[in-house]
Amino acid sequence: MMRASRRQRVVMITPLVPEENPEHAGGVLISRTSRWLADRADVSVIVPDGPAVRRARPASWLRDVVILETPAQRSALRSRVSRFLETGRASRWMHHRLREDPAATRLLHEADVVDLQWQEQADLLRTIRRINPSARTVVTLHDVLSQQLSRAAQTSPRTGISRLLLNVYSRWAVGRVRRDERRLATGSGGPDALVVLSEKDAALLPRSPRVRTLPPPVDLPAASTRSVEESAPPTILFVAYLARWSNEQGLRWFLREVLPGIRQQVPDVRMRIAGGGIRDTVRRDADETGAELLGFVPDLAEEYARADVAVVPLLQGAGVKFKTLDALASEVPVVTTPVGAEGIGDDSWFAGVTSDPEAFADAVVSVLGAPASYRRRSEAVAAELRRRFGSEAAERALSTIHPDLSSPTGSAS
Repeated sequence: MMRASRRQRVVMITPLVPEENPEHAGGVLISRTSRWLADRADVSVIVPDGPAVRRARPASWLRDVVILETPAQRSALRSRVSRFLETGRASRWMHHRLREDPAATRLLHEADVVDLQWQEQADLLRTIRRINPSARTVVTLHDVLSQQLSRAAQTSPRTGISRLLLNVYSRWAVGRVRRDERRLATGSGGPDALVVLSEKDAALLPRSPRVRTLPPPVDLPAASTRSVEESAPPTILFVAYLARWSNEQGLRWFLREVLPGIRQQVPDVRMRIAGGGIRDTVRRDADETGAELLGFVPDLAEEYARADVAVVPLLQGAGVKFKTLDALASEVPVVTTPVGAEGIGDDSWFAGVTSDPEAFADAVVSVLGAPASYRRRSEAVAAELRRRFGSEAAERALSTIHPDLSSPTGSAS
C-alpha cells in the first residue's frame, strides 16, 4: 500500500549511476526513466562500487546515491568462476550488502517502489522483500539475456576445444537464464511489473499480464538541418559505446570485412566513428582502414547532419538498439544487420538489412550514389518513428508501469 502522507519514494538498483549526459544506451534508458520518476517522486539510487561509478556525475534530480562497497580483489581464476556461476544473477555479495549497509537498508525500508535495472538485479527481489515486503517492484530487462547469450555463442570465432567448452557453457547458461525469465514473468516470486523494450522481446517471454512494453524513452531529435557541403566527400557514420563487446565486434567486422568493398567503389568515402570506450584493437583497425575515431561526442546532431549514411553492423546482442533509433530519427539512411534492426520497424525503414559483408557494402554504396533520394525516404521513416518511439509514447507506457506515480508533483520540501 502506498503512503499518501508524503511524497512517494523510489529506489533504483542499477550497475550505473543515472547521469544527465550518459555515454551509452543503457545509461540513456536509466537516466530518462529516473528523470520521469523524479517528476513524480523522490528518486534514490543504489549502485555497486566500481571505476565507472566513481567517474560518474550523478544527475541533479537524484535524492540520494548509495554506493555499495565491493569485496576485496579476488584472484583472476576465482573471479572467472564467480562470473560463470552467477551468469544472469546478482553477485552473492550484493545480497549481503543490501542487508548490511545502513544507508541502503534505510532507503529500501522507506521505498514505495523499488526499480531494478537489468536482469541481473532481479535476483535481488527476495532480499528486497525481506527488507520491505510492501514495496511495489519493477524489473526492466534491457535485453532478453537468453537471446543475447545464444547469439554470443553462435557468432563466436573460437574453434576446437575452446568452441566446444563455449557451447557447453552457453547451453547451461541459456537454460538457467530462461528458467529465471519464466519465473520473472509468471512465477509467484516475480516483480509486480516486468518491463521489456519491444514487442519482439515480449514475445520471447511467457505470456503474462505482468510483462509490459516500454518504448525506449530517449530524446529523439527533431528533423535534422543537414549541413553537407556539395564539395564534401561522402560520409559514413558509426555511433556506439565501444567498451561493450558486441559494439566493438560489429565495428571491427565492418572495418575489416565491409569497408574495403565500399572503398573499392567509392575511394574518397570518409568513415567516422563516434563513441567512448575505445580499446587498442579498435584503434589499430581504424588506423589500418583510414577511419576517423572521434571519441565520445556529447551532441551528435552535427555528426548526423553531415552523414550520408549511418551503419549499425551488429552481429550479436539483443533488445532495441538506441543507436539505430537515433540515426533513423535524425533522417539519416541506415544500413544494418537483422540484429541492429530488430524491434524497431520492418525492412522498409532501412536502406539495407543484411549480415553478408558484400551485400552490406553494396547497400551502403547505393545510398552514397543517390543520397538525395534516400534522404527523402528517411524523412517519412523519421516521422513514423517519432510517433512510435517518442517521449509521449514512453510516458504513456511509464504511467501504466507506475500507476501510482502517473501525475507529476512538486518537489519534496
